[in-house]
Amino acid sequence: DVLTQRRQGSFYWYKPEGSESSYGIFYRVVRGDGPIPDSQPLLLIHGMPVSSYDWYKVLPGLKKVYQRIIVPDLLGTGLSDKPPDYDYTCVGHADVLEQLMSHLGVAQVHIMSQSVGVSIGHELLARSNEQQQHGTSGLSVTSMLLMNGAMFPELYKPQLVQKLLLQPVIGYAIVLFLPKMIYVNSIRKLFGETPPEKNYEETAWALLRHKDGNMAIRKWFYYQMERFQQADRWIASMHSPNVPVHYIYGPHDKINPMYTFEEFKSRVPSATFTLLPAHIGHCPMIEEPDKTLEEYKRFLKAHKLL
Repeated sequence: DVLTQRRQGSFYWYKPEGSESSYGIFYRVVRGDGPIPDSQPLLLIHGMPVSSYDWYKVLPGLKKVYQRIIVPDLLGTGLSDKPPDYDYTCVGHADVLEQLMSHLGVAQVHIMSQSVGVSIGHELLARSNEQQQHGTSGLSVTSMLLMNGAMFPELYKPQLVQKLLLQPVIGYAIVLFLPKMIYVNSIRKLFGETPPEKNYEETAWALLRHKDGNMAIRKWFYYQMERFQQADRWIASMHSPNVPVHYIYGPHDKINPMYTFEEFKSRVPSATFTLLPAHIGHCPMIEEPDKTLEEYKRFLKAHKLL
């Protein structure tokens, strides 16, 4: 229920540099009783075309690991504002999250990310590494967990509807008259052999339509071009000897096929990884939450972070 979620969270008002407009960013601070202290919270960065609701199956387990978990709806999604004429970029989302972390008094953060959230996490990690190299202050990333992200844009296989959304006239027509079934079907195609629950589909649709989010979704997919511009920098960010990186991959992923996982292992040999069972698709935290949590805790323990 959208109103129930609103009562459980807060809004941070983000004003882009040089802009006269401010935008509300919805977020929740979830308290846990785990051993990782309040001063080193976990930041969850969701993907598209959904919201922070995607973490609902792993949050109970994460509360046993962390004392504080920060769960935002990215600008243009969920309960956050959804300006239709805003230029949605991964770099811009990173700006928002940096300011939100500063607002919450967070200097060090663990990151768990999925789908396009992986690219946003890469931007935060790249900034963290650059700050350390130059001796400047800013948000410091302690560890990074990635799930089914399109890290190699030349290998990415977008859905047909994603390609159409990038077309000026066709894309506008799609979002203007977006039928529920097209949206739901696009979500179902992200999953492997276990389809999403009916309640998940209904909640995702309600959150999309909240604040006319269908009108913003087209601009969201321009991040596909940004990935080409930032690819080398983002991939290089994962080679930092100071920040452990782990990749949990569901192989039944139609937009990030198995060869993208092999490419990751080849180009980021310093990272560790988990290959999930063959029936798991693009959303491991929903399709296989127990295994996702088990592998995440194993990763943290291996680096003496838990």
